Amino acid sequence: MESHHEKKNYSSQHSDVEGKTQEIIHIVEKHGTQLDVHDMERMGKSQQFKRNFTFFSTLGFAMVLMSSWETQLATAVFGLTNGGTAGAIYIYIVTFFGFGLAIISMAEVASMAPTAGGQYHWVSEFAAPNKQKFASYMTGWLCVLGWQAGSAAGCYLAGTEIQGLIVLNHPDYVPQRWHGSLIAIALVLVSLFINTILAKVLPTIQATILVLHVFGFIAILTTLWVLSPLAPADRVFREFNDGGDWRRMGLATLVGILSPTVSLIGPDAAVHIAEEVRNASKTIPRIMLATATGNGIFGFVMLITFCFCIGNLEEVLQTPTGYPFIQVRASDRINPVGCSCLYMKRLTVGAQVFYNATQSPGGATAMTSIMVILTHFCAVTNMTTASRQLFSFARDRGTPFHAFFKQVSHAPVLSTVEPSILHPLVG
Repeated sequence: MESHHEKKNYSSQHSDVEGKTQEIIHIVEKHGTQLDVHDMERMGKSQQFKRNFTFFSTLGFAMVLMSSWETQLATAVFGLTNGGTAGAIYIYIVTFFGFGLAIISMAEVASMAPTAGGQYHWVSEFAAPNKQKFASYMTGWLCVLGWQAGSAAGCYLAGTEIQGLIVLNHPDYVPQRWHGSLIAIALVLVSLFINTILAKVLPTIQATILVLHVFGFIAILTTLWVLSPLAPADRVFREFNDGGDWRRMGLATLVGILSPTVSLIGPDAAVHIAEEVRNASKTIPRIMLATATGNGIFGFVMLITFCFCIGNLEEVLQTPTGYPFIQVRASDRINPVGCSCLYMKRLTVGAQVFYNATQSPGGATAMTSIMVILTHFCAVTNMTTASRQLFSFARDRGTPFHAFFKQVSHAPVLSTVEPSILHPLVG
């Protein structure tokens, strides 16, 4: 039988082991692996974030930010107007391989320098010595402003999709641009809340939204193929369109490159949270390649599906909701005074296809709601990326008020608040 003294010693030793275990977990969560520590020291950076992003949550972050199949539906009007179904398909393939080569190169560089600074830091390391500072500074500002614009665009896109739903369900509603702007501002505030108050559970949120990203794709894809009337393959792959009146079909198709470009941009976003990812030098390159490949395939499959299910192209492009994927008959509405044709088209082209497939406003609303949620969380991840990019550039004294923006508590709160103030002003 153990004595009271032996039990006390065992309890004390067990507590010491638990204490040391917790300390090790804290160190790993804060500093990551030994390789992470070595990389940060080599780059001359101090560890200010907790490395609480796992492979799966980082994959969710990058996949949701890229949102290829969702963006392909939301921006389809540009490719369909300039190039038609055939032009949209072929220019997507060309753009996919072009982006692929760029991502492979960036993934290799990210394995050598996994820092939140991303491109501007890489330029400072690899540019000619006499051009390093200027080239890095210009690249830094391009990246900061680019991610700020991307975050605002995501909220605006989700806001106008919501307007498309209102048009679908309320025939008397007259959409105005300022309505979309107000909805976008509300979504910016929600994004700010998630990126600041809920910052500690952001990895869990990203992993959860990744599940919706995949299963939403399957649900919408299945519904379209099963319920939609399908166009002949000959028309889908051979019908071009010059709705922009460029007078040359090749030029019109090149103008339509906007749709696949927006859909395929963003796999490099993972590098901007590299200082929050464990074993970043190995994880980040793999995430970039997996995101570019996986989302690229998702986007292409959805594009093919969309082109087969779209029906009469001219009718779809005249949809009053503005998003062809929502679909409301053009004869059901008139174009409100003050709303441009392009703005009205952007409000519904995708919903048009959803409506054609289900013949139900409720069904089209449910499918479009998936799009709205995923588009908004694309904006959330854009804001995360924009804040890390601004923080990193401020840490290297590249911005005015750099001491202000480089501060970090549980997240770079001040660098997150800044785009939330800028977006409504820009909008």
